[in-house]
Amino acid sequence: MVGCMPEPTPCDLLITGGTVLDLDRADGRIDATVAVTEGIVVAVDPAPDAAERWAPQRTIAADGAYVAAGFVDGHIHLSAVLGAAQPYTAATGPSLFGGAGSTADIGRALHQFLQMPVPADLVEAAVAPVLAALAIGGTTAVVDAGSAGIDGIVAAARRVGVRVAAGPSLHDVLLGDTGEVVPVADAGSVLAAAEDWLMRQQVTPGDLFEPVLTVTEPTFCSDGLLDGLAGLVARTGVAVTFHSHETVESVADHDHAHGRPAIDRLADHGLLGPRCTLMHAGSVSDRDIEVIAATRTCVNVNPLGNGMLGFGAAAERAITRYLEAGVRLVLGSDYTPSMIATGFDLVRAALIVTREAGGADDTLTLEQALRMAANGTVTAGAVADLVVVDRTGPHHVGVDHPVPGLALRARPGDVRTVIVGGRIVVDAGTLVTADPGDLRSAAEAALGLVRSHS
Repeated sequence: MVGCMPEPTPCDLLITGGTVLDLDRADGRIDATVAVTEGIVVAVDPAPDAAERWAPQRTIAADGAYVAAGFVDGHIHLSAVLGAAQPYTAATGPSLFGGAGSTADIGRALHQFLQMPVPADLVEAAVAPVLAALAIGGTTAVVDAGSAGIDGIVAAARRVGVRVAAGPSLHDVLLGDTGEVVPVADAGSVLAAAEDWLMRQQVTPGDLFEPVLTVTEPTFCSDGLLDGLAGLVARTGVAVTFHSHETVESVADHDHAHGRPAIDRLADHGLLGPRCTLMHAGSVSDRDIEVIAATRTCVNVNPLGNGMLGFGAAAERAITRYLEAGVRLVLGSDYTPSMIATGFDLVRAALIVTREAGGADDTLTLEQALRMAANGTVTAGAVADLVVVDRTGPHHVGVDHPVPGLALRARPGDVRTVIVGGRIVVDAGTLVTADPGDLRSAAEAALGLVRSHS
């Protein structure tokens, strides 16, 4: 019949009335209806009658709110929350893992921490409320950059409903008191254990868990380990992360121990590339950046953690230099769970540190900072990891654009809805996948058990 409307298309979720952050548009925004089916964004429709074209299982009214891709914390050490079992004492000097710590001492401490046998159920209990707090604040994905108790971390992420990339940390040497290389493990055994772990992972389509391999630092890797790791990556396609280039001193310690720059070792072994992420990488030469850009290696930058730990790398203006070279950057905290750093915190730390170091307020734009913090984009075909952020509070007065609204005004308490893979994790500001009170009680019991054995 002429003029008949077509039947509405079924979908799982329909987000209506919101202002969508779209950094690929010149004006950075679009008022649109967002449709989600089977965990995928299937439409971002600006038509006034768009909502009438869909038959959703549930509609989320986003009037007076921004709709954006969820935040990612690209650098976190979740099992460090077990340290909360120790009583607080006032600092009497620099911390071990701060900028003033020695590479040798850090390596020894990491070796002990990563070898720590911790029951998975204890780690799950301790970590779950950290992930819950991050989710409530708009974080939909985290990358664990080295922890004990990986199985517990994965279980906690699945329980809360956020994405996690995690895996075993690899190293086979440390540094002695005079900076010499000291073997502490057989490279072949380390690689065999890593491959065995990878083969045991059962990851299904749509799973929230992505297996990765993490490397403490190239400093703590023999050439034999790096060569074997390159083969493992080639066989399995697994992603790999390296802590590297944290400070001027740590770079010098690496070069003294191994006789050549870390970037050359990684490049020569074929480890750089799109499946590789260098973490920190704030104390880098122009040549380092050229190699990173040419190989399309990703860099995780952590201005919040670097600042809190006193790495002293901000003056090297690495973020600005990376962006000028076209390097893909991902923000991380490297300070959670010492503080529960949300995406809003990471964006503002990046803006503050980069602009202060550069001596100008255009050295990092709001759009660049938001892109570094986001877990993708809100476009048709993208994974439906989304946040709906309220903008009706008094702190939003005078701003109705998602770029300054999210980068400068929004707070974690503004987060109304969090969706991960098409599943609602936070609804009306409340975690719905688990009871937060139960999570806290279980965590307190777990930390009490750790405390009793300390």
